[in-house]
Amino acid sequence: RLGDTAPDLGDKLWSMLKAFNEAETNEQFALVTASCRRIVEYVSDQLFPPIEGEIEGRKLGTTQYRNRLLAFVDKTRKSDTNIDVVWISTKTLSEQMEKLSELANKGIHSEVYRAETRRCLLRTIILLDDIISLKVGAFEIKPKLNFDEFLERMKKRHKE
Repeated sequence: RLGDTAPDLGDKLWSMLKAFNEAETNEQFALVTASCRRIVEYVSDQLFPPIEGEIEGRKLGTTQYRNRLLAFVDKTRKSDTNIDVVWISTKTLSEQMEKLSELANKGIHSEVYRAETRRCLLRTIILLDDIISLKVGAFEIKPKLNFDEFLERMKKRHKE
């Protein structure tokens, strides 16, 4: 379901899983954990793009991807009739993002091993699943279209 609004998600997940499967060194595992973080950032960008300023005391700029995911969940909560379940899930989501962030950043500051990388990968997938479960109905469809490339091809054809 997230693929509707985040069209590159499948490729990113596949690449992360492939990199994990082939990883043999701590550096390769660190790259996988960094991919986990980039996937969460990408999904956050698609669900709640960065904005200037704050909402309910949270900065929502480019680097505040976790705040933006929580803002998306809050927005979902306000439009959902099952508020208590969503609120509990929001709290859990916040805690999961914190733990995931710690794992993903560990590879930057120290060595990371296969078991930790697997945990980071699984937490990323669980986090994405939790985001899906919070959304009632379909996600906004964002087709992956490159209009600049399309216009260039049309101009080229017109010249021929």
